Amino acid sequence: MTKEYPSDWDTRRNEVYNRDEYTCQNCGVRGGPVGDAELHAHHIVPKSKGGTHKKSNLKTLCKECHNAIHGNSMAPSDTNTQSDYSSSLSFPLSESNYPYAVSDEVNLGNHLVQSVETIELIADHLEELAKHAKLFATLDDEDETNQLQAAFSEAKESVNRELGSFEEHVMATRDITPSETSNNYGKLFDEASEFIDKVRSYRDLSIRVKDTRTIENIDIADLDVISSDVENTAEKYIDTVEDIVANLLKIIRDEISHIEEKSKPFANRPDYCPVCGESINNRNFTYFDGDVTIAVSRCDDCRTEWAASPSNMEVVSSPYDIEGLQVVPDALKAGYEEGYRLPANREQYNKLSNRYNSAKSKVVISTIVLSLVATGMAYVLGSLLLFIGAILLILLISQHMLTQWVPQQIRTDKM
Repeated sequence: MTKEYPSDWDTRRNEVYNRDEYTCQNCGVRGGPVGDAELHAHHIVPKSKGGTHKKSNLKTLCKECHNAIHGNSMAPSDTNTQSDYSSSLSFPLSESNYPYAVSDEVNLGNHLVQSVETIELIADHLEELAKHAKLFATLDDEDETNQLQAAFSEAKESVNRELGSFEEHVMATRDITPSETSNNYGKLFDEASEFIDKVRSYRDLSIRVKDTRTIENIDIADLDVISSDVENTAEKYIDTVEDIVANLLKIIRDEISHIEEKSKPFANRPDYCPVCGESINNRNFTYFDGDVTIAVSRCDDCRTEWAASPSNMEVVSSPYDIEGLQVVPDALKAGYEEGYRLPANREQYNKLSNRYNSAKSKVVISTIVLSLVATGMAYVLGSLLLFIGAILLILLISQHMLTQWVPQQIRTDKM
């Protein structure tokens, strides 16, 4: 992979500085026309790992933070601004530490990043393979050594192994359906296929040179051309991966933010899944270096996941058609424990939720009306004790209806 900078590098990095408002994305210090700090354009995915010079792979850092990333100094602290918590999110991510709602995006991003990592290894092994092949062409049969044969075989096996790993990661992405589709996926698979073909051509030509023990000028030219083709196709693939990964990270951030808004870490959550009745695993997740904590009620049996607040639960991920549905956990739990059947589909959930909310509204309205009546009677009779007694009785009746009558409105047939 080439590490040379493009001819328009100065223009690119100035555009990155302008995009980032001449502010270090790590510590918040400002430079350029708005500050005194020396600014650098940092490659998010390192060039040594296949990172490109695209602006999407560049971010503004001050000289001190840039040096710290490369191990040359300590980074300054954030004294001016609070960095965006999402900037610390990058692949690979542990799927077990994320909600089901974003498991596809996490899995997909991990495969894509791992496929990019194998590209650098493939390039290194191809270079070794070609070097050994050319050496074979300069030796007579009697000069061949077992060591050279072993080195060539090892390089060939390494190319095949890493190429197989690359193909596995690419194939795995085909089996994952992201939450949001993009034209980039079709482009990605075409570029991956083209890269695989070029690697095989380079490998096969090296093997032919080694087996024939001769190398002509045309072979040297072909190796140079195919090597350039491998590099170019790899760069195109990596560019597409960067675009897709950036989109996946945005989807993950947005979904986690959505779940966080609807969930409280210490909410009163049910013990059983409203979908299948199995035990629920209540989990608290912390992301972005502790800046975000979300709570989910996770059913490991039917893989339905709920964001839970004290008053209701909302499905945030499910293999069934019940996404975005809100239910009342206390009422469902009470019915389930008494042997009533849980709703079987989204239509039943909606029907019972509406029935529950309607019954609850009737109790609230009745309580208000009776309280007004009690106030009027107490005023007419001039008795404060009568007023207090009536209010207490109304509250007791209302409490009984909320805990007994209202939940009964969403119970279905006995199991």
